[in-house]
Amino acid sequence: MRVCLLFVLLLTVFTFAASSLDEEKTARRALIEKLDDVGKKHLADTRDSLLTSLQEKDVDAVFRYVKLLTDSTYGEYALDKYELLQVYLLMDQFDSAIVTLVRDYDQHIYSHRDGYHISYYRNQWYSAFDDKLIEYLDANMDLTKRELLQEQLSRILDSDVRSDYKDLADLMYMEFSRDVIKNKYKACHVGKLMTNICHQPDFVNEIRYGSSDEEFAPKDTAFYDSLISKIADFQIKLTIPEFSFWAKKQLDFEKENRKKAVSTLYSKEHTKESKCVKGCYYEERLYTGGIGFEFFVGMGFEVALALQNRIFILDLGFTKDDEGYGRYITFGIDVYETKYLKVVPFAGWRNPFVAGLQFEYRPWISERTDEFKIGEYVTIKAKLEMRYGYKSMENNENGCNGADECSGLVEKELDKGPRKLRPHIFGGVGFHFW
Repeated sequence: MRVCLLFVLLLTVFTFAASSLDEEKTARRALIEKLDDVGKKHLADTRDSLLTSLQEKDVDAVFRYVKLLTDSTYGEYALDKYELLQVYLLMDQFDSAIVTLVRDYDQHIYSHRDGYHISYYRNQWYSAFDDKLIEYLDANMDLTKRELLQEQLSRILDSDVRSDYKDLADLMYMEFSRDVIKNKYKACHVGKLMTNICHQPDFVNEIRYGSSDEEFAPKDTAFYDSLISKIADFQIKLTIPEFSFWAKKQLDFEKENRKKAVSTLYSKEHTKESKCVKGCYYEERLYTGGIGFEFFVGMGFEVALALQNRIFILDLGFTKDDEGYGRYITFGIDVYETKYLKVVPFAGWRNPFVAGLQFEYRPWISERTDEFKIGEYVTIKAKLEMRYGYKSMENNENGCNGADECSGLVEKELDKGPRKLRPHIFGGVGFHFW
């Protein structure tokens, strides 16, 4: 029953949002119908005059033309709130700038409370012009860049505006560490492609404020805890009645965002834990131990059984190469190990001595652990070793030829002839349990 009520409420809210936007479009269409070519040219000329005044930094003229545009019956059709904010900041009118920003930011959120609290974003209107004024404003005050917007908010904090406005700027500074503003170009384009909303220049509307999950993904609730605390403090100190409802609505909105963040963080952590039950067990197995089977090729071949306890590794192997064949034993130490890499220096007995360095790369690790907590992995190996021992059996003084014929003489030859230090390089693969 509760789910059904929530569904009905959501449907009502979104139906209201759609109908509200339709009503706004109808009202704008009725407004435009009253505007003939002469009237539209007058607005365009006024915008051109505003541009000239901005370029000449004529403050009185700037705000004379701003007043003509904003007081006209065409409102944001003539000069939208984003353009107005840009003008105020270019002219260092910080009190008007912060008030305009907060009022416009307030308009982008609908809030309803009816058993559940649901907030959603609304579209806001842009001017109907695509002119040199927009180019100038975006070139000199591009507030779509978060760092520039926060720089302007810092300027307000450092200015001599009243303390309430500074508190608002402080709140907005934190809000816009998460949110961004869309200018008309960004509202009209996704990447380099123009969207359908700009096919009718008189009716450009879009959600002006917001952020995506990719842009803002908190690691914990600290951001929301701090922001909620700031808004609550602002409510206590507030002396501007106009912003009391905004502060209450914003506080409810951020509390709701905090709940969503908690849910998202829990979901991500739960997903991560679920995956790690299968795939992250290796983190506990590094520098531990197990058993493996190894095969190497180089100047002959080797097969070995590898036994590891903690960082200590014992290799028991059999080899056949141009020096004969036989068994060997080496001891190694696991000096470096990550999920994919492992480095093991080793030394041991092999006709009669050998020492070297073995590198391992793991291209595959099993994502499961059975009830005995056994995991498996495959390795690609490279082994560099130096041997110190008898000369090649093919050249021994007994005149035998080849490993098979000389196999009975290995023990004898270990005690005869010159000892040599010889390098060997092997490549191999392994299959291990841990």
